[in-house]
Amino acid sequence: MRRQIIITIIVMFIAIIGCIIHGQKVLSTTWGEKNPDVLINANDNMTIQIEEAEYNVFADDSIQKYSDLYDVSSIIIAGRVSNKRIMSLQSTDTHITVEKIYKDDTNNLSENSDIILVEPFSIHLENTYHSAGYQMLKKNEEYILFLNPLKCVEGYTYDKKERISFIPSTQYFSRFCISNTEETELLNKNNEELYHSFYSNAFLSDDKNVKVLYSLLYNDVLNKFSKNE
Repeated sequence: MRRQIIITIIVMFIAIIGCIIHGQKVLSTTWGEKNPDVLINANDNMTIQIEEAEYNVFADDSIQKYSDLYDVSSIIIAGRVSNKRIMSLQSTDTHITVEKIYKDDTNNLSENSDIILVEPFSIHLENTYHSAGYQMLKKNEEYILFLNPLKCVEGYTYDKKERISFIPSTQYFSRFCISNTEETELLNKNNEELYHSFYSNAFLSDDKNVKVLYSLLYNDVLNKFSKNE
């Protein structure tokens, strides 16, 4: 009996140590001012893990055509991605320089100013977590972005940082690169995919319908918006 108790205690101790080590690894790769670009560049074997959003703050299911995307977005801008990024456990704050404003229902934006895009992805150990397939913006590239203010309870007052922080209005259809051509290759849902192979993708999905709709929206966006307008 005593021997069984000792063995149980040892097993529990090993498990606790394992959890501590695992927790330290998680914190070292996701917590604080960590730049995901550095982690991605250092690991070609990073895998993709698609996770559904915890909260229904994105309007992907409402999008069938460009006018839908326009209607669900409070803000539409052309912006350039800076090198400043801060990754947390669930998301990444990416600084964007506003180059052109096409729509601003908040009346808070001005051209040549910086905003913060809260991107719904983060990196955990060797896996890249994307909220329903959202693809991170690439530094120094230019995009047309469809955004909304941070969600909050009624009566809440935004602080200074929160007033210039925004989220994508959708997870698949809110970012369209205008300085480079991105890929639309579909994932194979039966395989574990390497993020390195899909780094140049505009989204991460195995759904053909997403690819078709994204391509249609991309053409509409290019036709409707230009930095030179």
